[in-house]
Amino acid sequence: MPRRARTRDKDITRARLLQAGFEEDYAHGFQAASVDRILQRLDLTKGAFFHHFPTKQAFGYALVDETITDMIRAQWVAPLATSLDPLTTIADAFESGVRVLEAAPLNLGCPLNNVAGNVTLGRRLSATDATGV
Repeated sequence: MPRRARTRDKDITRARLLQAGFEEDYAHGFQAASVDRILQRLDLTKGAFFHHFPTKQAFGYALVDETITDMIRAQWVAPLATSLDPLTTIADAFESGVRVLEAAPLNLGCPLNNVAGNVTLGRRLSATDATGV
């Protein structure tokens, strides 16, 4: 049977790599995370990975900058930007986060701490880096 030609969409491939990488890093920690496991799971080649990320460290930065930052914005920054009662908004965000973690099949704590804490950073993360504010 002839092989079916793959459709290439670089944006979709990059998004899939980041999502699978986030899950891999969350489950195993950044240092133990395996690019090979990510690629096997997605049925992608190393060439596809390294087209988007020149190094595993660059991949770690992208996880923090693009995936985890969006999570922080959604849980903390956006609600506080429109809040009339910041203390209640913060308490609600904590309670919401606890519910999400309790419902998760695998709870390994804060994704930002897990990934950023394990990436050997060539630069310092600041509150501005994490929130974009």
